[in-house]
Amino acid sequence: MKHYSIGIDFGTEEARAMLVDMDGNCGGSAVFLYPHGVMEECLPDGTKLRAGFALQHPRDYIEALEALMRDLFREHPERAEQVIGMGVDFTQCTMMPVDADGTPLCFQEEFRNEPHAYVKLWKHHGAQRQAERLTETARKRREALLAFCGGEIYAETMFPKMLETFEKAPEVYRRADRFVELADWIPFFLTGSPKRSKSIAGCAALFEEAETAMLRWAMPLGIMEGVSDTAMEPLEGLSRAQAAAMLCRFDRAAGSGESPEESNPPELSEPEAPADPVPVQPDPGPAESEPVPSTPPAKPIPQLTPAQLIWQNPELPNGCEATSLSILLSCTGTPADKID
Repeated sequence: MKHYSIGIDFGTEEARAMLVDMDGNCGGSAVFLYPHGVMEECLPDGTKLRAGFALQHPRDYIEALEALMRDLFREHPERAEQVIGMGVDFTQCTMMPVDADGTPLCFQEEFRNEPHAYVKLWKHHGAQRQAERLTETARKRREALLAFCGGEIYAETMFPKMLETFEKAPEVYRRADRFVELADWIPFFLTGSPKRSKSIAGCAALFEEAETAMLRWAMPLGIMEGVSDTAMEPLEGLSRAQAAAMLCRFDRAAGSGESPEESNPPELSEPEAPADPVPVQPDPGPAESEPVPSTPPAKPIPQLTPAQLIWQNPELPNGCEATSLSILLSCTGTPADKID
């Protein structure tokens, strides 16, 4: 019996799903357009929105799940019993306030006309002033996290949007049990078990489990140019090349069981030319009374892949995925243009 997995991509205007077997063959696909789309001018009841708002209705996601599953298994309903897993992705940072059961606050009658009770889409820019104040505070406190977010906390991320709700709609903030990323809420809705994704938290919620240790360890190595070695204050941000070098070194230490502070790996460089060959005498083999020593396999040495730097702006203000893909393809020697 075949087994399948489902992948669902919740985009800005629509949700897309694909059914794939364990050999990577597509067993079906479906698309669902959100009935409410992106709410930038008013809520469903006509409540006007301020400039910069970009909201969505969470009921659209529930209807998307129902419609996508019906369409995926319409021709082969028996395949529904053969599904062994599901993966979900979402635009970042798309978030909303929920109660203790995970119910969106905008579902409650008293908050139906309150914009801050709805989903704030990734491109919601109503929290720009809050983002600027958070950035200023982080710089005054010399927070290490700024080195991992380009030296600035952006309005599209989690905490500016939360602060905006706190200041503009305090009752919503008070009634919310939590603010949740939609990529985390969909599994919560499906399983009833609230879990947080580390990658999502790191992308949009300034999560830094190992970053501070990595910073303290990497700066003496000379790969953190533009960052103070005493206060860890980012002066020019962290380049992708610096981040890649730092992560590679951290990975090497982690593989050896050493902590970043204790290890001091050598700089990555081209391998040295081999010395003149030394004649090797034939090995007579171990004596009969001597045990044959076992040699543990050598650990692989992480290697950095050289990548061509491709700037996203000014041609693609909303094209981070296309730009990243172009960079990755360039590493393989495949000609790629971010515009294409």
